[in-house]
This record gives sequence, C-alpha cells and structure tokens, in this order.
Amino acid sequence: MKFDKRHALLLSGVVILATSAYGQQYHSSDVTPPSAASNPGYGVLTGARLMGASRGKQVGGAATATGIHAHLTHGNALTATDLNPTGYNYSFATSSDDFSECGYGGSVVGIRGLVWSGSAMGFVALQPPSGFADSFCTGVDNGRQVGFSENLIYSFSNSHALYWNNSPTPVDLHPAGGLPYSRAMGIKGEEQVGYMSSIAYPYFDAVQAYHTASHAYRWTGTASSAVDLHPALFDASEAIATNGTQQAGWGYTVLGTSHLHALLWSGTASSAVDLSPVGFTDTQINALNATQQVGEGWSGTVRHALLWSGTADSVIDLNQYLPAGYTNGVATGIDADGNVVGYAYNGVWGQGYAAWIPSGAIAVVFAPNQAGSYALQSISMAAPNVRPGTVVQGTAT
Repeated sequence: MKFDKRHALLLSGVVILATSAYGQQYHSSDVTPPSAASNPGYGVLTGARLMGASRGKQVGGAATATGIHAHLTHGNALTATDLNPTGYNYSFATSSDDFSECGYGGSVVGIRGLVWSGSAMGFVALQPPSGFADSFCTGVDNGRQVGFSENLIYSFSNSHALYWNNSPTPVDLHPAGGLPYSRAMGIKGEEQVGYMSSIAYPYFDAVQAYHTASHAYRWTGTASSAVDLHPALFDASEAIATNGTQQAGWGYTVLGTSHLHALLWSGTASSAVDLSPVGFTDTQINALNATQQVGEGWSGTVRHALLWSGTADSVIDLNQYLPAGYTNGVATGIDADGNVVGYAYNGVWGQGYAAWIPSGAIAVVFAPNQAGSYALQSISMAAPNVRPGTVVQGTAT
C-alpha cells in the first residue's frame, strides 16, 4: 500500500499518509477500472458506472479509449476484467448472479443481449425472437435471463419483454391485446418484472424524461401469466427489480412537487407501499435483496443514493459516505450481504451515449460498517530523519 498526500495518520509524532473511513454505518470504495479513459466518439466522457452485484463481484461499464466496455470487478479496481467481446464495438453489463453476468453489446449484426461467465471469451449472445432486430439483457438469476427485444424505427422503438430459460432462444412475455410496448427488467426465482407502455421510451436514460404511460407488470414465465401491478392514485408505474416475492420500482404522478415515488409491491397492485421519504423528491427503487431496497432521490439539485429497509422512515442517505470530491450519488444494485453498488459524479448528466456514464463518474461500492483498520507490519519513509509534524511520503506493508 502506497501513501499519498490525500490522507494522513499521526504516528510517533510524525504525520504520514493513510486511508480514512467514510461514515459510521457504511464505507465506500472507488472501484473504477484503471483502463477508464476519455472517448470523444462516445460523448467525450471518461469514467465508470456499476449496475449490479452478487456476492463478491460487481458489474457495470467503463468508458475506454476504444468505446464503452462491460466490466467485472471483485471489490477493488485492480481486479477489473474487461468483458467486451471480440467483434463488438461496445458493451455494458447490467446484472450479475453468483454464476454469470449479463448485459448487451453492439456489433455489425446489431445489438445482442450477452451473458458472460467471468471473461470476454466466455459469452453467449441471446437472440431476439423472429421479427425483431435487437435484444437486451437486463437481469440474470441462476442461468435464466430477462430483457427485451426491439426494432428501431427512426428514433422510436417497438419492444417486447423477453425471458430466456437456460436457452439463447427467448420466451416472448408480451401479452396479446395489451399495451403495445413491454420490457422485462428484473428476475429472481420463478418471477420476472418489468412494465408495459403505450409509448416507446429510449433505453438507458438516453433522454432524461419521465415515463408517463407505463404500467408495472410481473410474470411467471409466460405471456399469459402477466399481472398488472399498477396502483390506484398513480398515473404511471414501472417495476424494475424483484427478490422473488416483492417487486420494486416507482410510481409517477402528474401533480405535486415530487412526480416519482419509490414503490414496493407484494404481488398485487393494491399491495403497493410508498417509500418516498421526507426531504427527497423523485425517488425510485432500482434493486433489492430479501430485506433492503436501494435507489435514488433528489434533494434540490443534488441526486442522492438511498437505501431503505421496507419503510419510508428507514431511509439511509448514502451520499454521506461518498468518496471525497463527489456530489451526486446513485445506488443501482445490492447483493445478499447488503453491499450496495452504484456510481458518483459531478456536473450535468449527459445525453445520448454520454447518458450511459456521466462524464467523470466513478464506480462505487458501499459496504456495511466502518472500513477495517490496518495492521501495519512495517513502514519505510522517503526521509528517515524528520521533525515531528512533518508530512512525508512512505510505504506501509
């Protein structure tokens, strides 16, 4: 471990450099891959963004010199693995379980949902159903994936929710006779969740705007199993994640100062619980485990990463644990052990490709409890004889 001038520890009258913990309940780690670099072709951005987690690993994407690439990490930046397959111009990882990772990538044949097994070499392309050009994978659990297919028509798309059950050939979850567009966003066990809509939305925040014509849905493997979760008193809703028994996402209202409300369901529209906490607007849940939910909300012009334990008043503002120098935080995933993943950034959110990763964003892991203290075995300093209080550089092992 090398010290730098950002951290200091007083030892035997000499100020040397060390790592400090952030906060009392959680501590954060910057796991941005070292290869993250600016890419003018993708919006002059640099940085990384995490999207999902399972025990011991995290997935997302990072801007590189050759494009946006899906990445896998195991708790620190030095473990980063570039998942971008040969022949793909770009890729992004959206979800992970204990065995595999999923996302999507673009090549000369179009966009394909991708499933990896820990490396760029070991991947499977998930095919869209007949009549569709592209596919996206948004969730994975125990060898099964969910996502959607779409056809791009100018700037609009036609999309169907998809379920891959241990096969690269999908089951089309789109119910006959319903709203014209659907997407599956999360999976756990036998349950899939997502939404249907009368409007074709751009994917992945390519344009920052409210989804005003959606209904949250859940499925159990077939189109005919679709259940409309849209709650009364909301104008739109979407389910983004499931833990197998509960569904999480948001509800939208036209009126009021807060248009988005974080929602937690237990299988029916009438079971929806509003988790919007006092002091935050436009809240939503992006992921959950058996007992906790994570997402985001706004306080004024600042975006906050949030964590709940089933009620609005249980909220924890994770922005207080952000690495120094960052203002905005978003929580996108949580594993079974309560480790939260997401990203932090400053400045203005981009558009188009730059919306995938805000310029200068860092990939962040929020781990429960304080950072562990270091047990120092030896210290070597650049200057061996210094006066008490002098700042010096050194190496600790």
